[in-house]
Amino acid sequence: MKILMAHDYYQQPGGEDISFQAESDLLESNGQEVLRFTRDNDEISDYSKLQKIKLAFNTIWSTPSFNQVEAILQKERPDIVHFQNIFPLISPSALYACQKYSIPVILSIRNYRLMCVNGLFLRDDRICEDCLGMTPPLPGIIHACYRKSHLQSAVVATMLTFYRSIQTWNKKIDSFITPSEFTRTMLIRGGVSEKKIKVKPNFIQDLGEREEIEDYVVFVGRLSPEKGVIPLLKAILKVPKIKLVIVGDGPLRKNVILASDGHSNITYLGHLGQAQSMKVLKSARFLVYPTICYETFGRSIIEAYACGVPVIASRIGAVTELVRDGKTGFLVNPGDDDDLSEKIKNLWDNPDLCKQIGKNARQEYLNRYTPETNYPLLMKIYDSALKN
Repeated sequence: MKILMAHDYYQQPGGEDISFQAESDLLESNGQEVLRFTRDNDEISDYSKLQKIKLAFNTIWSTPSFNQVEAILQKERPDIVHFQNIFPLISPSALYACQKYSIPVILSIRNYRLMCVNGLFLRDDRICEDCLGMTPPLPGIIHACYRKSHLQSAVVATMLTFYRSIQTWNKKIDSFITPSEFTRTMLIRGGVSEKKIKVKPNFIQDLGEREEIEDYVVFVGRLSPEKGVIPLLKAILKVPKIKLVIVGDGPLRKNVILASDGHSNITYLGHLGQAQSMKVLKSARFLVYPTICYETFGRSIIEAYACGVPVIASRIGAVTELVRDGKTGFLVNPGDDDDLSEKIKNLWDNPDLCKQIGKNARQEYLNRYTPETNYPLLMKIYDSALKN
């Protein structure tokens, strides 16, 4: 089978970029022919004012992307086109190029961009569903939900309104892939036909079970409000004997640096490469995943599982599908630093329980999140799209 994988890389690298690469590599390693069409949002930082004005229109309909994808389809004639992130440079216009050649289209959903202006269902650090099912999504414009800009929010809202009004998501996409049942439910509430939605979790390569455990807990991820960084800092200060190591970068970087400078039990390592990050994760007593938003999945959680590392995570969104409370980790109330500090202390003070939960986590990874279990799920989705 020949598959065209299309993706728009983020300015701040994250799980979606990794998932795109991982799925492409998985297909190739199993003998499939993979073509790649990518754009990179880093190029936007070098745009002139005129180019940024054009970008606003291209976000809604990008003729260059349509032409580029059409040229690939003409030359290569793939069996399937699988889109990952298409915002903002690729744009939904590329979907129409595929329809022109009657090629099945798959779209992976790893954020809530089709239903929410900022893609998070979060406003003022609280869950917000005001725009869910609303066309046009006016609250997103009023509250400047995208990058705190009314103008940029209006551009995104216009894109969503246009494609909803002409039923693009239901008419031009053969299958949606969501990494969790929770995300599937949100898509249905947003107006996507439930018959088109397939659930397939993310996967990672086996990192190997850890051999040594050091005396710290770890956070690995983007340093941004929706990831629960502030509640985490508050929680760890309530248990000063417990050391927290933070790996990552983002808009709250200065807050983390100030906290690490002022408190001996907080260590900030900055952004690390994947191998270094996994080395730090592997040696931690457990991972803390304190998100306050509706995650579609939680890659850091299964990375921890692959190493046999327990997880303390927020009881919200898709996370509740990944963490089996008391078995592979513990769930806490999102944003509740008192609850978080208590769970951190309890697990820290019970090393035997920590080891057992780590073993359970490792088995959970082997059962559900390996490349070997994931590949047939992906191929089944492709085969179904081709038949239909």
